Amino acid sequence: MAVKSDLSPIALDDFAPYQISVMAEGLARRMSLIVREAGGLSLTQWRVLAAVAEQPGRSANEIVAVTPMDKAIVSRAVKRLLDMALITRRASRSDGRLSHIHLTAKGRRIYERLAREARTVERDLLAGFSAAEREAASDLLAKLSAAVAKMSD
Repeated sequence: MAVKSDLSPIALDDFAPYQISVMAEGLARRMSLIVREAGGLSLTQWRVLAAVAEQPGRSANEIVAVTPMDKAIVSRAVKRLLDMALITRRASRSDGRLSHIHLTAKGRRIYERLAREARTVERDLLAGFSAAEREAASDLLAKLSAAVAKMSD
């Protein structure tokens, strides 16, 4: 026997969480292909590389805080990037338990090549937007990110 419900079905084309998920998945697939083909990296490794390029000397915990990845995933990516000689890890002078991660020259070259590709993806994504629309989209994305963070608390 079918269960009756007064709840109407969700129209996925109008359901923001679904639409955002579809967009994020599409962008992740595109970036994954780029970083694999142009740099020989996984998307996880690219995210770590990008986080370190953005702020050299980040710790693994700081990378976890700025990327959508948990500590174990970041730890595996850091190990692989160390093995590939794309990053170095230096012990903190003030806290021996903490280490700071930096790009090597090789890591910097790969990051720069991939960053150019990533900027092309962003440019293609926003090509149909005016400057005002790009600014509004950035503001809306920030608000959505804050709302998601608040839900996670």
